[in-house]
Amino acid sequence: FWDIDGDAGTFNSSSSELNMPEGSVIKKAYLYWQGLAKTDEFNSARTIKLKPPGGSYISLEAPASQVNWSQYDNYFPYQAKIEITEHMNGAGEYTVADLWTTEGKVAVLGTYGAWSIVVVYENMQNAMKNISIYDGYQAIDENNEQEVTLSGFMTPTNGVVDSKFLVFAGEGVVDISGDYIEMDGTKLRRNDADDGNNAFNASVTDNGLNVTTRTPSCQNNLGIDIHTYNVGTMG
Repeated sequence: FWDIDGDAGTFNSSSSELNMPEGSVIKKAYLYWQGLAKTDEFNSARTIKLKPPGGSYISLEAPASQVNWSQYDNYFPYQAKIEITEHMNGAGEYTVADLWTTEGKVAVLGTYGAWSIVVVYENMQNAMKNISIYDGYQAIDENNEQEVTLSGFMTPTNGVVDSKFLVFAGEGVVDISGDYIEMDGTKLRRNDADDGNNAFNASVTDNGLNVTTRTPSCQNNLGIDIHTYNVGTMG
């Protein structure tokens, strides 16, 4: 495990910077995390700790209805989610600890563990936006393609449409290609060098650039992908 916080009372800790324009007010925030658990580790996988900027660790437990699982032999890849709006403290460094997952190598899967915070903020200096969060968990492999229809949101009827699409996925591998994300018949690409045929390559990017405002800041994240794609008319 990574354990960056120097706190003997935690394990598997990491941090990331939240950046927002000045004057922003957080309206909603959700913490998502993923890992690989065993049969008797359901309760451990539901629990996690969050430390806001300038604060102390807060122990959290995801509702059972917000924990999703799939199964491979005796291992259970999972994703959990909990609303953390009341615990947010503006921009700054957020640390997450005690993220439960399996260490080492297992027979059928690579092991992994990571987290992501989704923040919806209001800023009166910004143009009006429509924000849609689609929750779900899908197991995808070479024999299990998934199609999802996104609806219930609004876009401008003309002019430039600035849209972004975020995905958080587990068990991606740098040197195994063939996985892709397609939107309206077009494969999503992180940048011009990306051919769209290795969507899950164990990296963390925003519009094609590696996100470095996190600790640890690895280029190969050993099984975790968090990507923000520009899918608007300028993308």
